[in-house]
Amino acid sequence: MIFTLAVGQFRPRIGDLEHNRGTMLQLGRQARDLGADLLILPELCLSGYLLRDQVFSSGLALDDPFLDPLLELSTDLSLVFGFVEKSADQRYFNAAAYLEGGRVVHRHRKVYLPTYGLFEEKRFFAEGERIQAFDSRFGRTGLLVCNDLWHPSAPYLLAMDGADLILVVSASPTRGVSEEEVSDNTRIWDLLLAHTAKTSSSFVAYANLCGYQDGVNFWGGSRVYGPHGRILAQAGLHDAGVVAATLDTEMLRRERIYSPLRRDERLLLTWHELERIVREKYQ
Repeated sequence: MIFTLAVGQFRPRIGDLEHNRGTMLQLGRQARDLGADLLILPELCLSGYLLRDQVFSSGLALDDPFLDPLLELSTDLSLVFGFVEKSADQRYFNAAAYLEGGRVVHRHRKVYLPTYGLFEEKRFFAEGERIQAFDSRFGRTGLLVCNDLWHPSAPYLLAMDGADLILVVSASPTRGVSEEEVSDNTRIWDLLLAHTAKTSSSFVAYANLCGYQDGVNFWGGSRVYGPHGRILAQAGLHDAGVVAATLDTEMLRRERIYSPLRRDERLLLTWHELERIVREKYQ
């Protein structure tokens, strides 16, 4: 299978869902112009990231009519985006939705909520409780939100659940400057994403916010990796826009013959050792 995957980045206005939705639809049109079949947009791009108390006025249920224009877009351009999900029992989640064929195919609720430094997600969001792959028209697919990827178990679970395509939506701020004159976060994210692509033998796409929100800078740099761990397409740092890469699943076959890491993974061993660790740790 050959398809074109686009990643988009922009600076949302905090709490202005209507404006942000309009920008998302505009990026969707740009992705179509690039021949994209799938567009990935960043974490909490529908609402903005630094919401604080505005979390509770920004939450939407998955069946909210406000999402209808995005569902319509997904009839011919599959779409991933981050938003505040409001549950029926009035919990609020930092979530990402995968839309395809005019419907919500999958929703992932962020599992690992950072609450340190400038991050304060646990003050406002409930924790997600599942990490699972799902079937899309591009094959078995996995979805993670930002800090989820910093925990090795998350992409591992998706790979063991058969994901050939791992999609990561992010709101990563600029933190520190390395010797290469890029932020420490930029450098470390590249290592994490390349490692995930290589060790899971999967395509990995990363969409990050860009620009300033409430005095905090988000560095952009959205990108797509092949299963060999090398970058196939990359957006610029800090500037809004869309880039696309053409993916051929033949690359997965070749990489898994050359480096059969997934084939050799001993899932039962991992399960047994985790059971032992849990017993020893909690008994």
